[in-house]
Amino acid sequence: MEFVVLIAFMLVIFLGFFAVVSMRILEAKENENKQIAKEIANMVQDEVTLANSVADGYKRTFNVQQKFKGSSYNIAVIGNRELVVNYLGNEQVVFLPERVCGDAFKSENEIDKKERFICLNSNLNFTQCQNAQNLNLCDEIDEELLPGVKCCCCGRYGLCC
Repeated sequence: MEFVVLIAFMLVIFLGFFAVVSMRILEAKENENKQIAKEIANMVQDEVTLANSVADGYKRTFNVQQKFKGSSYNIAVIGNRELVVNYLGNEQVVFLPERVCGDAFKSENEIDKKERFICLNSNLNFTQCQNAQNLNLCDEIDEELLPGVKCCCCGRYGLCC
């Protein structure tokens, strides 16, 4: 009887130890995923901050990896104000400065600054913005093709407002 009680006690201790270790491993993995989401958001935010700190005429292309540690993620700029990264269920939100328009993509991104407006992947010139306005395509381009085009055209050239 004592042997059975001893074995049962040792089994309970072992299961408790296993549960604690498993919980710590899952917690560490979750923290790592949160850190990766934060790093992705900071990468894009650093590019926007750099563009914001330099003079008009700045233009640069930068890349954001398609996957991190073999896992896909979502990245988007919402309302030309919030950069949202979702990596394996961990959401990281970063607020962008004023006068930033556009959207961030996985892979290649183009950022430029004209007329104190920073455009991220929505860099149309005056003629393109004027053509979009003349053909009443500002909303369609902004919603379906290049988010932030309307904001950039309006801020830089006073078109598509």
